Amino acid sequence: MDHIPFITFLNNRGIEYYQNYPSYKLNYFETGKYIEIAVFPNTSNQICMTLDYLNKLKIKYFLIGKGTNVYFSDYYDGVIVSTSKLNKISVNGDILTAWCGADISDCSFVASEASLSGLEFAYGIPGSVGGGIYMNCSAYGGTISDIVFKSTVYDISKNEIYDINRDEHLFAEKSSVFLIKDKIALSTSFKLKKEKREIIHMKMNENLRKRILTQPLEYGSGGSTFKKPKNAHASKLIDDCGLKGFCVNGASVSNKHAGFIVNKGNATSEDIKKLIEYLKYIILDRYGIKLEEEIILIE
Repeated sequence: MDHIPFITFLNNRGIEYYQNYPSYKLNYFETGKYIEIAVFPNTSNQICMTLDYLNKLKIKYFLIGKGTNVYFSDYYDGVIVSTSKLNKISVNGDILTAWCGADISDCSFVASEASLSGLEFAYGIPGSVGGGIYMNCSAYGGTISDIVFKSTVYDISKNEIYDINRDEHLFAEKSSVFLIKDKIALSTSFKLKKEKREIIHMKMNENLRKRILTQPLEYGSGGSTFKKPKNAHASKLIDDCGLKGFCVNGASVSNKHAGFIVNKGNATSEDIKKLIEYLKYIILDRYGIKLEEEIILIE
């Protein structure tokens, strides 16, 4: 693309950006080589201006948070907009408000320090608040939709900012209104409950212990590789096929949890893609079940 007008736009507004940015720095798999332009807005005004510009000029772009469920093709010939610097967290009474790029695990810790309960399930989850809202994340009996009070939304197609209440998020399993590509949550407020700090910490530590025991945190991964198929579990199907530890070069099905693909140290995005396709082929052939990826290839 002709990136000079966009770079001029970013320079004139003091928005941080980099050309030929290493994509492996922006995803937990740590794969990919370069992104044509990576943009790091640090205010809600900056991200809204950036997305409005990209949308109106129909420039190829992708919005990411912590990069916990994505991986990149070797060269992404577009713009990546990262929310990583939109990471403020504040507490007012029993309401915790976090910007979209805030680490959801950090929110859990901040809530605990304020003796507020409701976010214990999120402790140890590596994603951002924006990503958690987008996919209605859940773990260990808790779901983010249970505690959402409101979100401040940017509607890209209308270039408007407004608040929506919990019901307007249209939460469902692994889904929300933000799966519609023209809306993002700039910030979200959670309504929590007062509780003794030691009780909150006990729940958080227990959840973290379970995560360490059951998930391959020692390797780069994108979390759960596949969505839950109807009346089945992708990890069990893969495990039952004897595919734990199966590798395509550096990409491997985790020996600890068959629902995870991990980077053993030298995997490429192409290795991950080939392993995913192989797993889908085997499960379809053996069980007649078509697996659908939860992780996203940005290409």
